[in-house]
Order: sequence, then structure tokens, then C-alpha cells
Amino acid sequence: KIVKMHKNEGYDDFDFSIEFLDLKRIYTENISVNTKSIKSNSDSIVQVGENENIRKMFNSINQTVGRYLDQGEKLSILEMMNKYNMSSDMIMCAYEHVKAKTGSSKPVKYIEGIIRNWYDANLYTPEEVKDSFAVRSERYMLYKTIFNELGFSRQPSRAEKQLIDEWFDKFNMDIELILEACSKSKNVSNPSVSYINGIIKSWNTKNIRNLDDLKISEESQKPKETSPKHVSTSSTNGDTYKKTKFHNFNETFTQYTSEELDEIIEKSQKEKFR
Repeated sequence: KIVKMHKNEGYDDFDFSIEFLDLKRIYTENISVNTKSIKSNSDSIVQVGENENIRKMFNSINQTVGRYLDQGEKLSILEMMNKYNMSSDMIMCAYEHVKAKTGSSKPVKYIEGIIRNWYDANLYTPEEVKDSFAVRSERYMLYKTIFNELGFSRQPSRAEKQLIDEWFDKFNMDIELILEACSKSKNVSNPSVSYINGIIKSWNTKNIRNLDDLKISEESQKPKETSPKHVSTSSTNGDTYKKTKFHNFNETFTQYTSEELDEIIEKSQKEKFR
């Protein structure tokens, strides 16, 4: 027999009622409950194990982790599949991914973390997972290229990745244009992704998406060269050019040859002395 103390109502901390418990009865009831639970779980595993896909999944996982899964692990995997609505192919994909990434097997809880991430990313088939890996690998190379241009030897933070992702996914910028923006930070004492983001956002408002767009925009902003003004030969005060008698005389004589002029002069002198 053991006793259990129950505090009575009131403010007296030492006012208790005592209940005598039958230890043998409690032990027998707990054993009975646990036995029913174990039997129920075992029946569930046996029943699901009759499914060909589930059986293949467990065999595949056994080979991946290099040992046999115990009953608890199998039950946790089945619960995981039901919780996240994942197929047996996705569970095998998760185990293979973890083994390839870490080089060792991990507990079911670790695998569930992977499955949860894929569920949150709306990935429900191995093909979608592989495509996602390819995109992430390509994007990782873009991060690295941009950071190299900025002279950074570290990995980008989550906030920096979000900004860079916007340049590609929201603004549809070419990588060449982004690198051009990075080159404009060479004279900045403390270059940052935020600084480049300001340049990118400015270009976005002008619908600049690539280097060709940037060239056109810069050309349009250059001051236009004005053509030289025509200098008029007329007088600066606007008066029209007036000919004098001297001009008329000069123009008249330029119409004759020297012989004709001599003849005219000789004829004029003869008439004068008549």
C-alpha cells in the first residue's frame, strides 16, 4: 500500500486528507494499457506492411541506414507520412538525401525535419525536390559571383539572399547588369548589398533590365550638342547692305578688258578736245 495526500479546502497548508492506494492494482492496470497500446501499434504496422509500396520503402530505408528499423521507427515513419501527406517515395528520398549530405544515418526526428521543410516548400515528389535542389544550386552560384564582385569572402545572410532574390525574381534583372551595379561600389569605403539594392531599385523604376537598356538610358541623359550658329555677313545692326557710287563704278569697270578700257579713255579724250 502507498498513500496519496490531498489538500483540503481552506488556507491551512497542513490540512490534508490521506488516500491509501493499491500498488498492485495500479501496476496491473498500467501493464494492461501498455500491452493494448503495443498490440494496437504492432497490428497497425503489420496491416500497413502488407502494402507493397510500404514494404519496399522499409526495405530501402534498411539498406540506406545499414540496419533494420525497429517497430517504433516504423510507426513514426507511418505517422510522418500521414501528418505531411507524403508518399513512400518522398520518405526514401529524404533518407537518401540525408545519407548523401551527412554520410551517416540520422534518427527519425531528423528525417521528419527534412520532410517538414519540403512540405512547407510545397514539394511533394522526388522530381520537385531535385528541381528545387538544381535551382538552389544555381542561385548559390549567383550569390557567390555577386559577393566575389563586391569583394566579400563570406556567405550571404538570409536578408541579403532575399534582396538578391528580388533582383532576379521580382525585377527580372540580368546577372551582367547586377555585376555592373556592383562595380559602381568600388569607390565606396563600405560596400554592401543594401547599397547595390538602391542602384538596382533606381534602374528598375526606369525599366532597365539588361546592359543594353542601361546604355540606352545613359545615352538619353547626355546633353545634346548644339549646332554652331550661322554667322551672317550682314551688318550687326541689321541694316541692309547699301551700295555707294564707288561700288557702282568699280563693278562697271570690272566688266571690260584692259584694251577696251584704253579705247574708251582715248575716245573720251578726243571728244573732250574738239
